Amino acid sequence: MLLEIQKDIRFGIRTLLRSRGFTGVALLTLTLGIGATTAMFSVVDAVLLRPLPYRNPQRLVTLFADLTQVGYPRARVSSPTYLDLSAQKRVFQNVAALNETSFNLSRNGGAPKQLNGILTTYNLFSVLGVQPLFGRTFLPEEDRPGTNRVVLLSYSLWQNRFGGNRGIVGQTLRLNDERYTVVGVMPPGFSFPEKEVNPIDLWTPRAFTVQELSARQARYLLVIGRLQPGVSLDEVNADLRILAGQTARQYPNDMQGVSRFFAEPLQAADTHEVKRGLLMLLLAVGFILLIACANVANLLLSRATARRREIAMRAALGAGRGRIISQLLTESALLSIAGGVLGTALAVASFAFLKYLIPADLSYSVSLHFNLTVFVFTILICLASSFLFGLAPALQISKTDLNEALREGGRGSTASRRLLGNVSVAGEIALSLMLLAGAGLLVKSLYKLQHVNPGFQASHVLTLDFDMAEPRYRDWNFRTQFQRQILEGVRAIPGVQSAGFAGGLPLDSRGWTEEVTPAGSDAWRGIPANMIYRVIMPGFLETLRVPLIRGRFFDSRDRENAPLAAIINQKAAQDFWPNQNPIGKRLKLGRVDSRNPWMQVVGVTGDVKHTGLMDNPRQEIYCPYLQARSTLQWQRFLVIRTKGDPLGILGHLRRFAASIDPEEPLNHVITMMEIIQRKTAQGRVQTTLLGALAALALLMASLGIYGAMAYLVTQRTQEIGVRMALGAQKMHILAMVLKRGLILTSIGAIMGVCAACGLTRLMNSLLFGVSPTDLGVLIGVTSLLVLAATLACLVPAQRAASIDPIEALRTE
Repeated sequence: MLLEIQKDIRFGIRTLLRSRGFTGVALLTLTLGIGATTAMFSVVDAVLLRPLPYRNPQRLVTLFADLTQVGYPRARVSSPTYLDLSAQKRVFQNVAALNETSFNLSRNGGAPKQLNGILTTYNLFSVLGVQPLFGRTFLPEEDRPGTNRVVLLSYSLWQNRFGGNRGIVGQTLRLNDERYTVVGVMPPGFSFPEKEVNPIDLWTPRAFTVQELSARQARYLLVIGRLQPGVSLDEVNADLRILAGQTARQYPNDMQGVSRFFAEPLQAADTHEVKRGLLMLLLAVGFILLIACANVANLLLSRATARRREIAMRAALGAGRGRIISQLLTESALLSIAGGVLGTALAVASFAFLKYLIPADLSYSVSLHFNLTVFVFTILICLASSFLFGLAPALQISKTDLNEALREGGRGSTASRRLLGNVSVAGEIALSLMLLAGAGLLVKSLYKLQHVNPGFQASHVLTLDFDMAEPRYRDWNFRTQFQRQILEGVRAIPGVQSAGFAGGLPLDSRGWTEEVTPAGSDAWRGIPANMIYRVIMPGFLETLRVPLIRGRFFDSRDRENAPLAAIINQKAAQDFWPNQNPIGKRLKLGRVDSRNPWMQVVGVTGDVKHTGLMDNPRQEIYCPYLQARSTLQWQRFLVIRTKGDPLGILGHLRRFAASIDPEEPLNHVITMMEIIQRKTAQGRVQTTLLGALAALALLMASLGIYGAMAYLVTQRTQEIGVRMALGAQKMHILAMVLKRGLILTSIGAIMGVCAACGLTRLMNSLLFGVSPTDLGVLIGVTSLLVLAATLACLVPAQRAASIDPIEALRTE
């Protein structure tokens, strides 16, 4: 048996080397198919399949509050809710909570450096099952207000800022002008939770205050739980639904809009927004592989004519059909293995581009590399593809009629081979059309997304933020004085048109949700609405050039002791007071019986895409900073509109800010256009890749139909010669071949359109402003495919039309 396999391999290699043209085309086709599939599986493996680097990661879950009614289906939870979740000992072994923050590090009199930090409960590292590289994690007693402050450093911060000195443990750092003792350093690559662009630099205990533990509506905590052994996710969510019901009955006002609490596997929560897109691309490269296999199968069938006498001779010498099939499958396997090797090289080379498919929040710890899982996958698809493109041709070729094949010039019946080839071509056309439809929908969606009106003018706007960290900026008056000085100085910089502060930026901060009761609304009748609540300074809306529909913007009239003013967006105005002038109407934070004072609407703005370019507008309310002294929304974010390049003022800005407070760095300096580009970056990469795959599919399908028509012309040379000898014109022959090709194309296109109408519905969450069954896209891609197929048929059709009848008849 082993000897026969060795003989088959040696003979297969010699056969493939003799047919270098066929081998080259087949290898190129398989390299593209296997390479694309391997590359995309590498991304899926890295992002979705590779286990997280924690102890028993399958038992880690992220906990959410479902506020779908107010636009937040996966909201974070409040600190009182965290305590309730921690008490669920039947399902949770341990529960930790954390939130992001930032620190200013001052050291040896140097310039301050902003660090990305995490405030966490002491048990986070035990929940994850992670130990420090050296030192220790936090103690329970360190997670209380008023205790000595301690900090854990990331490996990269320890290396880059402290030179990898192990003596750092026990030393103190000045963070936000307060002393923290270093208790340990985390291992390389640990950066939990993942943070977009920059990794986490340090962790410090959360130390909840009494006020924080009573604020049920302040949902800012990311909560991670470790399940008890043997507890399923369904059991957890059943218990959490009961907990949500109990909490809603006990705190009806605070639970307004919360339909349930629920748990998701930690890895699924991290990849929620990209999972469907990655699986769609994996399906697309699967189609490419199928098209490649169909093409190679057609090549093998076309080559069968040249090998009929060879196969017949082997059968005459005693080779059974099974032995012949084994030899042919060995040749297919050799092709597939060679294609797999070359495809793997192509996949590895594509990692530099494909890394952009990794979510920004995972880019620090997730990397693309060719590992054992990808290697096994590649071997499996090589074996599978060798059977896909090799088995049917092998069965067909091995049925060669011995007497017919050995007769001089005998061609034998090729009807079954033509049928198999036609099925392959129609299948290629159908798969290609599905890919083209998906790519067309994404292209149209991306175009609409890039041209959507965000509700403001993003060009020539620079954004940044200040820490204004405690304890220095804890005092409201001191903080306000700093902001006024910054605004006065910034507005005096040459080239600056306007500037303003706010508690968050459009598209980069979802904002806070507050209950707001509109007075005199027939639609709401005293029922509070959950509105996005934003505190801003005068100049913020003007700098972004948010259109003013009615009334006025905030100005010097909106002082601390003046009547309370509010600006609402057009969505809120239409919902609360349809067909009425909202200027002068009243609203209040909370319910109608709350002690909060009434505010008067002084302006109505256009709807701003604060929460995302794909999101529908929501009711929003803006309040002036001087009249919201008790708000927790610190005015950290500065927007500046310039006449020219926004980055051109950066030097002036840094010098001026340092003259006011040298300990306060400028953080996250970025233009508003860059923020918009970041929001569409993932979609652009997915669209580009799917478009490239669709173009490749179109090329392969065109080559497939060209091969099928070329094979048809070869097989019908004598028939065509007879037709022409009997008076058939060249145009008739040309039309005959074109008709045959277009019939195959039409059958495949009809199959593809029907399949695409069902398959593209799975893309609905990836689309913006486009229906999954968009008629224009389907007509466009079908027309493109028919045009490409027609062009592919022209060459063999012209060759058929130019056949010399005498030469054609002599071949018999």
